Amino acid sequence: MTKQAIFDTLSHSNATLRGELRLPGDIRLAAWQNELDRVSYHTDEVHTLSLYTAGGEQTYRLDGRRSQRNGFQDAICIIPQQQESVWEIQGRFEFTHLYFTDNHLREFIARELDLEPRLFALPDHSFLQHVPLAAALQQLGQPQDWHDDIHQLHIQSVVQDVFAELCKMQSRRAAQKVRIYGGLSLRSKKTVQQYIEDNLQHSITIADIASTVGLSEFHFARAFRQSFYTSVHRYIESRRVQRVRELLTQGQKLVDIADAAGFSDQSHLSRVVKRQTGVTPKSLKRYLNSQPR
Repeated sequence: MTKQAIFDTLSHSNATLRGELRLPGDIRLAAWQNELDRVSYHTDEVHTLSLYTAGGEQTYRLDGRRSQRNGFQDAICIIPQQQESVWEIQGRFEFTHLYFTDNHLREFIARELDLEPRLFALPDHSFLQHVPLAAALQQLGQPQDWHDDIHQLHIQSVVQDVFAELCKMQSRRAAQKVRIYGGLSLRSKKTVQQYIEDNLQHSITIADIASTVGLSEFHFARAFRQSFYTSVHRYIESRRVQRVRELLTQGQKLVDIADAAGFSDQSHLSRVVKRQTGVTPKSLKRYLNSQPR
């Protein structure tokens, strides 16, 4: 588990942990309550996104520049990794924290949004009023519901919506300051993605994919990680799970889905789905069938 200094700091403060949930991909959700306290957040290995769910008018950030002096209900705070901040709480309030790694965010940007992840830098914001982002975070629900299998899948979907909203906040000016080195060209990325999608049901090797863009296995694997912020193996695995999700809604048997998605057998499929989603294929199917189409 990645070190999470903000969670640890709050655990040793006046704050009370109302509930927590660990999700696949080193993502952690925590609901807190605090009052009459002063906390200092120091260097962390994860990003922290905070939503004030009740109160907050007597919560202040004491360091740095800020457009809003104090918090309020539905206020959002974005605390990027490697940041330090000091907070004073003079009245009782409740808040939800979402902790996630930089790699996980950038992997999402490359895989789901098909954008260059190295152009994104998470901004430092305190007491931000952002209706779409607050609305997405409110969908996380209450701590008492977090350990239901179906709701956990809903939360994972919400986290993706949150990531998408965060990416929309990226300013063009900030992106223009980032110089990109290495990685695959846009054309090569498209070629690689298409090859993987077309061959998911078969055994895929790094050598096979590297040959489509004329690179050695070593140079391809390094360039792939620079572009997608994950390994070739993990990317293929995630695409196979996505194929499973699509086929589960079509009423096919697991043994047939395993074959169509490139898994060695039904047991292999179940292990990978459980590792990536936190639930069994049966629970995943129930969740998918409950969603509007």
